[in-house]
Amino acid sequence: MNATAAESAPTISVVVPVYRSEGTLREFIVAFATLWRNSAEEGEGVLFGIAPEAQGLGLYRSLMIGAMLWFRTRGTTRMVVSTRVTNVAVQKVWTRLGFEPLRSLYTFHKWFLFSFHAGYFTGRTRTVRRLRAPSH
Repeated sequence: MNATAAESAPTISVVVPVYRSEGTLREFIVAFATLWRNSAEEGEGVLFGIAPEAQGLGLYRSLMIGAMLWFRTRGTTRMVVSTRVTNVAVQKVWTRLGFEPLRSLYTFHKWFLFSFHAGYFTGRTRTVRRLRAPSH
């Protein structure tokens, strides 16, 4: 991978110690964010994840703020993210961070298994936020 590709598609992982009920200390990845620069002006939060044990601690909000700062320091003026329409928890975080709905759409997934055809619709929503230039 060349330097330009590495620069445009970083993966951020957060590792923190977590105590288990049996009292042992283990380290494991509890959250991650995958970011992509669609262009010099637009960055995208492609995929975020929080381990079930770490949900509700504000890590998603922290990852979003980190992503916005990462894009802003590279001159990106707009960040987009998307999720299922039913994922209200992350949409609340976006609203609190100043994101505005851009559009909603339905996607259709279809699997072929032997002669059985199955599929379902999922709604997705996409939001956008304009990022201010970094202050010096």
